[in-house]
Amino acid sequence: MAVLIVSPKRLMQSLLLQAAQKQSITALVFDGYHSAIRRLQQPASTLPSLVLVEYDGHKPAFNEFIQQIGLYAEDQYFAVVAVVEDLGQVNECADLVDDVLVQPFTATQVEFKLKTHLRAMSMFRRLENERDGLAGYHKNVCVEQDLVNKIFAVQCESQLQRLDNVRHKVSAQAMFNGDFFLTQQGPAGSIYLLMAHANGTGLPATMASTPAFSVFRAMSQKGLPVGSIAAELNRVLPCNIPDGMPVGATLVELNKTADQLSVWSGGMPPAVIIDSQGFRKDVIPSQHPPLADIDELDFCQDVAVYPMKATDRVILVTDSLAAVENYEHIAFGEERFLGLFVGNRSSGFETVLKAYHDFIEGAPQSTDFALAEIFCNPALMPTAQSNKKTAVSIPWQLVSRLNADDLKAVSPVPQLVKFLSNAVGLDVHQDYISTILSELFNNALEHGLLGLSSEMKLTEDGFLEYYMQRENRLAELDQGWIEIGITLLQRQVEISVHDSGPGFDYQSLQSADEDNAFGRGMSIIKSVCDTFQYSHGGAKVVVQYSLDT
Repeated sequence: MAVLIVSPKRLMQSLLLQAAQKQSITALVFDGYHSAIRRLQQPASTLPSLVLVEYDGHKPAFNEFIQQIGLYAEDQYFAVVAVVEDLGQVNECADLVDDVLVQPFTATQVEFKLKTHLRAMSMFRRLENERDGLAGYHKNVCVEQDLVNKIFAVQCESQLQRLDNVRHKVSAQAMFNGDFFLTQQGPAGSIYLLMAHANGTGLPATMASTPAFSVFRAMSQKGLPVGSIAAELNRVLPCNIPDGMPVGATLVELNKTADQLSVWSGGMPPAVIIDSQGFRKDVIPSQHPPLADIDELDFCQDVAVYPMKATDRVILVTDSLAAVENYEHIAFGEERFLGLFVGNRSSGFETVLKAYHDFIEGAPQSTDFALAEIFCNPALMPTAQSNKKTAVSIPWQLVSRLNADDLKAVSPVPQLVKFLSNAVGLDVHQDYISTILSELFNNALEHGLLGLSSEMKLTEDGFLEYYMQRENRLAELDQGWIEIGITLLQRQVEISVHDSGPGFDYQSLQSADEDNAFGRGMSIIKSVCDTFQYSHGGAKVVVQYSLDT
């Protein structure tokens, strides 16, 4: 540290110089403003960190001197202490300096001022070093982020097969916040789509999504069902991402004739099916937890199946859309999204984008969203890539009888599906078989053994009450059984579920109301199975599913 002493008085110079030398501070002494400035103008001259200057009562000249010091200082630390004759001069120069010394004063008082500014200078330089270190770190992070972002964009682009009936938008910002969208053509002419959002932001969220790329591509190229792809992603992702970072995902397969949509969705906002007029036909809810959020043995790969028309379209978004805010910090929200489709003849894709831009009105966003629209027009579907020979399986039969203790201890369907995953010829049918098993088993348990009525779900709080009673009655169950049989014979799977309950009057059973979510499960089973038959007074149901479907 060096101190610049400016005073025309020899006694004042001596007093200030003596105080500086006691603190082992280098001092430069000058008689006036101009001589001090000339010294600073010399080549290789270093600006002192502290200026002790006697105020001569001429404010303009004093002000100009201070300004010139500031020009030489640039970004360097320096403090100016004015030496004044009385308190009246303090008011004259207080707005120009950092501190004052009012005469008369002692050498001890000067030393105290010097110590104070030494501490301030030391703190400034420490902060300055930390600032420079952080600036260098930030620069390196930006370089690394830019590199990762480019790698991620290239990888994502390489996994995004261009399809004539799919439009999408995924901004670079959304990618770096964990949103991504993948497409792939199946071997038989169907198309696969994966819309996903990794929880969190920045590099962890981005890197968490990359393992999904290869799994999705490899399995969809083999024509495997979306539930099986979801199960494999659920197994692989926990090995590659930090704990507590689940990945919401919607996996979709549109069959080669574009008249059937299979969906596995976990931890995502609902998708929407709209008709040719832009009216909302149906909502595809998320029925499962996010990927990497549930154990492999408990994972459910059941799918929802929707019949489609050639004029139907499907809108997929990530939950980032609901989170965007306008200038008033109001979130876009899920209800606003679902309310967009009220007969707008323009594409659903453009409807969502317009609503988004109208809502934010240019408000800065910290995140973006991924959006896709699927046209279910068979004329736009790709042609089949191959005619792979179907694997031939030997006949076999599996029977599992579960008593009350078994039913309270385990959920059998995920384990059965895991067991069937090794069966020859069932690979591309696992989703449907899982869905059939889940629906038939749940009906046998909930209605056959526990005596629950689906009518409870019609009330506003019915779903919650229904599943609370299910949990309580299952905990109290002390007798009864359910027998599950699965038989493979001549390219056909027969599934039977028999419970020890009293049965019901199945002959008067009415078809499920399409507006009731609880009735759709049996409708899906009947739509994908060749036969559906009750027996034993309704306590047993047998279905047949063709592997040539």
